[in-house]
Amino acid sequence: MVNLNDALPAQPFTIGSVTLNNDKEVLVLSAGKGTGAGKASLEVPAGKQHSVKLPDGTVARLNSASSLKFSVDFNEGVREVELTGEAYFDVARDEKRPFIVRSHAAQIKVLGTSFNVNSYNPKNIITSLRSGSIMMQGAGKDTVLKPGEAATVTASSMTVSKYSDDKAFTWKDGIIDFDKASLEEIGDALARWYDVKVAYARPGLKGGSYKLRIDKSKPIQKSLDVLKRLSDGKVNYTLEKGQLTFK
Repeated sequence: MVNLNDALPAQPFTIGSVTLNNDKEVLVLSAGKGTGAGKASLEVPAGKQHSVKLPDGTVARLNSASSLKFSVDFNEGVREVELTGEAYFDVARDEKRPFIVRSHAAQIKVLGTSFNVNSYNPKNIITSLRSGSIMMQGAGKDTVLKPGEAATVTASSMTVSKYSDDKAFTWKDGIIDFDKASLEEIGDALARWYDVKVAYARPGLKGGSYKLRIDKSKPIQKSLDVLKRLSDGKVNYTLEKGQLTFK
């Protein structure tokens, strides 16, 4: 397992049978032939983001508090990864070997394309397609997504809708745009992006409906103060030593 919170050496290094090269903020992975069975795991902690280039040339941008698992013989066998959290994939085309992403109840099968998978909530997995096409599998159904479409998979259903903006992708540039989001949804995002613990003085605070932009290049207090104004003072907060409390 590689925790991307650790300082990575500039020279290529090996963990188990997987070689890693820290190239211009993109972690390049390679595995030698005949490495055999086994899984490699990459974990991005809260407050961080990282790009990973897999042995087949596919690049995955991992959001905060996310992990990616893959077989150490990935470049020889099935191109399959397991995602927890959120990632944007730019898949290297290989018609003989589809690329498969598994995430809780959802499975995405592609040849070569760009798409985003958000599985922070394992009961509500959202896959947004930017280019190419993908086969979505979930809740006992199969469907092909086209660019501009997003699929939402739960344990019992899969629905497809169209999107008209890039909100699903802007996190890669340090921006999250919320529209009609609850305070709990916003609090979860702040916890991941700024590596803080979040608590609520009253259970009723977790609801609400807010339109808010979080810009990671700015201090967390900037978003919190905007949120306070949007609530007409109904939502206040304290922030001390990594503990954010809404009250």
